[in-house]
Amino acid sequence: MKKLFILFFSLWFTVLNVQCAYAQATVPPVANSFSGVLTGNMLGRGFSLADPRVAATLRAVGATMARWAAAAGVAAFAGTGVGAALVGAAYLCSEYCSSLAKWKWNKDTPGKVIVGEPPKVAETPPMVKGGKVTSVSQRGTTYVRGTDVLATANQFASMMGTNYRLGNCSEQSSSQWWCSLWEYDPSRDRWNYNAGSFNVSVYDEGAPADCGGGSYIDQYDKCVALTPVYQGTSGTPVSLQTAINNIPGLDGTKPLNPEIVASIANSAWIEAASIPGYDGIPYDYTKPITTAAAQDWAIKHVDYWPKVNDFTKPLDPATNPFTLPLTNVPTSVQAPATGNTGTNSAASNPAANLGSDPGIGAPMLEDIPTAEAIMRPILNMLPDLKNFQAPASGAQCPKPTFQAFEQTFTMDKHCDLAEQNRAAIKAGMMVVFSLAALLIVLRA
Repeated sequence: MKKLFILFFSLWFTVLNVQCAYAQATVPPVANSFSGVLTGNMLGRGFSLADPRVAATLRAVGATMARWAAAAGVAAFAGTGVGAALVGAAYLCSEYCSSLAKWKWNKDTPGKVIVGEPPKVAETPPMVKGGKVTSVSQRGTTYVRGTDVLATANQFASMMGTNYRLGNCSEQSSSQWWCSLWEYDPSRDRWNYNAGSFNVSVYDEGAPADCGGGSYIDQYDKCVALTPVYQGTSGTPVSLQTAINNIPGLDGTKPLNPEIVASIANSAWIEAASIPGYDGIPYDYTKPITTAAAQDWAIKHVDYWPKVNDFTKPLDPATNPFTLPLTNVPTSVQAPATGNTGTNSAASNPAANLGSDPGIGAPMLEDIPTAEAIMRPILNMLPDLKNFQAPASGAQCPKPTFQAFEQTFTMDKHCDLAEQNRAAIKAGMMVVFSLAALLIVLRA
């Protein structure tokens, strides 16, 4: 029993010391935010930090982020932004910031982003049945019918693919326009300005149905909203490093958008869980990490929430920056302070001058007691009981005697009977006294 107590307290102190040492490690602020939203989701689903699968999840997600950053060619958390491709264009800042801090990632080009405001739907007049209509037809199929030449041409160009743009359009006659297509080649990072052409027909009457403004009738005769498209070469993907260099200085100091943290964490968890050999917590599509949850974590740990610069600045691969800490509270993001040699570093700023460092140094702490030292007073309580032994008994089976008919009779047959059944009687008495002891304890 003594060894068991010592073993238990030794393990407890070991875990405590590991956690204390862990809390003193320097962790990038972005790693804190990802760990916070991930562990918060797992704890909310009923899992415990003591569950080894939680640590396995953080390791797997961190490894996935490291792979994304490597594929993007940027040693920064911005390289993991490909995981935010599903949210479309998103501001890096949680507060108002310029369009240069609004990025859109694409999984096909992880090392590039589209910078700036996304395109808006063209404002076109509503279509009236039997009225004016503009259309694009190819090989006997009419793909687009609208009310504006350029909006109809842009819609058809968007159907060619994400790398196609409408080039130039010129009027050939009152009923015919000619338009060119441009195509972006991501492998060569350049535009092909001779990728094809098509015609837009204009009719003063013949619209097939009523259709609201900002809409068109597709090839299936359905009225649908126009697709937002970029004009010309606007929206051309640029390298991540170029996008980082163009972020205004003030935007870099603003808090990182929680939407980006939540989206990247979800995408990284999904991909990590799909890799063979994954031994972490399964991803629950019905309980994803929400932007609201990330925002709540940011509010509760405002001093540890990353800035835009933390997301984009280069990291030292030797420090394993994508290793996510196992904790439900943020760990230190500052390196340990070093001692001052006595110089007055605030002499040039008298308003905040606290004087020279007195050089007192760190306080001396007593040695941490061992588990055995803590348990010794308990184990040594009532030492007299350790050697307690029940006193030897000289009792004998009573043998009453009586006289009758001038003879003395001795009654000893019951002794012989009890001796023959000693084992059974002993077992029965142990049961009886055990039950009596249990009743006494329960009544207490």
